[in-house]
Amino acid sequence: MKKKKKKKKKKKKKKKKKKKKKKKKEEEEEEGRRRRRKKEEGGEEEQYKHPPMPAGALGDVTHADAR
Repeated sequence: MKKKKKKKKKKKKKKKKKKKKKKKKEEEEEEGRRRRRKKEEGGEEEQYKHPPMPAGALGDVTHADAR
């Protein structure tokens, strides 16, 4: 009788995380430059506005508890 060959399990490829830090840092620097320029021009310093919250940050809000 022939021996059955064992099937090799395929390894799952890990997904590479996208680099967001660098982009975020550049945006913050740009925001700071804009604010400084406004100050130098004599314009009033505007209140810092937080960037919009990403969708799904609070989880699913469609369930009954949200009512």
